[in-house]
Amino acid sequence: MFVVEMAQKLSLRGDYGLVVRRMSPLHHEAFKRGIRCFEVESKWEFIQKSRRIYQQHPKARILVQDLRDLKWVRASMIGFSNPVIGVSHSFVGVSKKDPLHAWAYQRLEKLACLTESHRQNLLKVLPVTEKQLVVIPHGADVDLFHPNKKDISLRRKFASDSQVVMGVVGRLDPQKGQAELLEALALMPSKNDVKLLVIGDETAGEGGEMKRLQALVQAKNLTEQVQFLPFQSEIERYFAILDIFVMPSYQETFGRVLVEAMACQLTCVATAAGGVPSITRDRQEGLLVPPRNIGALSQALEEVVTSSKLRQELGENARRRAESDFDRRVTDQKWLAFLQPVR
Repeated sequence: MFVVEMAQKLSLRGDYGLVVRRMSPLHHEAFKRGIRCFEVESKWEFIQKSRRIYQQHPKARILVQDLRDLKWVRASMIGFSNPVIGVSHSFVGVSKKDPLHAWAYQRLEKLACLTESHRQNLLKVLPVTEKQLVVIPHGADVDLFHPNKKDISLRRKFASDSQVVMGVVGRLDPQKGQAELLEALALMPSKNDVKLLVIGDETAGEGGEMKRLQALVQAKNLTEQVQFLPFQSEIERYFAILDIFVMPSYQETFGRVLVEAMACQLTCVATAAGGVPSITRDRQEGLLVPPRNIGALSQALEEVVTSSKLRQELGENARRRAESDFDRRVTDQKWLAFLQPVR
C-alpha cells in the first residue's frame, strides 16, 4: 500500500508511472487509483520497456521499490545514465556483498530505509555505504488516529464497561504471533477482566491459520475473552475502542499499525524485534518483550491490564512521540523530497 500511496502523490506532481507485473495486486490497485502503469509480463519485457522509457525520459529518476529487481534495472540501464534510487521495505536476512550485487548496487545514488536498526542491518549485509542510506519512517495521520475519537457505543458491542479491551491487528499468520498472544492471555491471572479482539484475515491462498487460532481459543478456554473480526477498512474506528494494542510479531521492519496505535494514545505492548525499538521505547511509549516469549508477554500484559495509571502514562507518551516523530504530514514531505527532489 505504501508503494501505491506514494505513486499516487507523485502522479499529482507530474509525469510518473509504475512498471508493474501485469494483473498483479499492485497493478490492480494502481489501476483503481488512476496511476499510469507500464505493464510487463517477463524480465525480458521489463528490460525492453524500461529502455524505451529511458530513451523518452533521459533525465528521469528511476525508483526501485523491490531490491530484488535491482539487478534487472541495472541490466536495463546499460548505455543510459538516469539517476537511480531505491527503497528497502524490510530487513535483509542474508549477505549480498558478492560481485553481482556489488555491480547492481553501484548505480544507487540513495537507498531509503525505515529506522536506524533497519539502516544498520542494510549496512551489514548489502554493498552500500553510509552515504547512500537515508532513514525516513512511515507516518500516521495523527488527526484521523486521535484519542478524542473514542466510540463507547461500538465498544459496548464487544465488551462490558468493566473490561479492559486489547487488540491485535494484522493478517493471520504464524509470524505475526497471534498464537503466542493467545497463550499469553491464557496465563494471565486477570484474563477474565480482558476482552481481546483479533482483527485481520488470512493471506489469500494460505488458509488454515484461522482454524488453528480458533482451536487454540477452545483448548485454552478463552471463548469468553476472544473475538475474531475480519479486516477493517476503517481501522481507526476499532483503535478507538481499545485500551491496549498488542503487536507480538516475530519480526517487523517498521509496523505502521504500531504508529497508528500510538497516535490513538493506546498502551502498546510489542516484541522488541526488528525496527520496533526505534519506534516504541521500552517503558517510555510502551512495553517491549522478546519475540516468542509467552511468559514475558503475559507478564507485560498483566502489568498494563492491572494498572490504569501505567496505561495512561504510556499512552500519553506514545501520543506525544507519534506527533513529534511520525506525523504523516512531515514524513510524507520527506518521502516526496527523496523520491522527487525539487529541481
